Amino acid sequence: EIIPEDGLNYLRHSNAMYDVISLEVGQIFRPGVAFFYTTDFYHRARKRLRPGGVLTQLVSLTFYTPAQFQGVVKTFLDAFPQSFLWYNTSEFLLIGVNDEQFKLNRTAVDRLSSNDQVHQDLRYSHWGGPAHWLNRPEVFLGSYVMGPRGLADLAADARLYRDDLPVLDYATSLAYVAQANEISIVDELRQHLEPIDVLVDFKLSAKDVSAIEGMRQKNLGEIIASVLIRQALALIPPGDAEMPPRN
Repeated sequence: EIIPEDGLNYLRHSNAMYDVISLEVGQIFRPGVAFFYTTDFYHRARKRLRPGGVLTQLVSLTFYTPAQFQGVVKTFLDAFPQSFLWYNTSEFLLIGVNDEQFKLNRTAVDRLSSNDQVHQDLRYSHWGGPAHWLNRPEVFLGSYVMGPRGLADLAADARLYRDDLPVLDYATSLAYVAQANEISIVDELRQHLEPIDVLVDFKLSAKDVSAIEGMRQKNLGEIIASVLIRQALALIPPGDAEMPPRN
């Protein structure tokens, strides 16, 4: 069912309940988008989630300074203390759970192979080809960056963004892709990474943990590499550059 409505107003006036609310509303500086990143909106959205439901928020690192990114995280946590940060190229995902606790169980992870629809849906990679398809458990779990405690530590001194003080869209309006905000943010993230056992409720072998951690470090490295490639291409006159293959 497609509902052609303004998302903010629809959520404010609807009594419908959902298992998942996914926010993919474009660049933060576009008119009206910043109101999807306020504590007021997140608290309203949580009221529309069933117990155990999740809200996902797209967070593009390109457009934020580290302080702005930390503010986005703190604002999200204000409504969703049980939150997780997930690698999705430089467009990270904040995932908030409408529950007091959350852990992935073995059954959920096994669906990557046992459920054909899930397996096929995740038959792609952000980089690296078939060896890094997201339907491989070590690749999927390697997308995990940190959980509630790491996020809280990361954003401890940040500001909250609210409806009555719309500063985020103005603050990010001068963002430009030649900047390297992602590098500074990744440096901050590396200081607050949390082990995979924060996310799962079952025992992983030392080999599995090593593979997951290796994947996580490669994902963060991919973000840095993409910034450097982008900056290099910006130095080449238009029409003379071809994006190199990414292996």
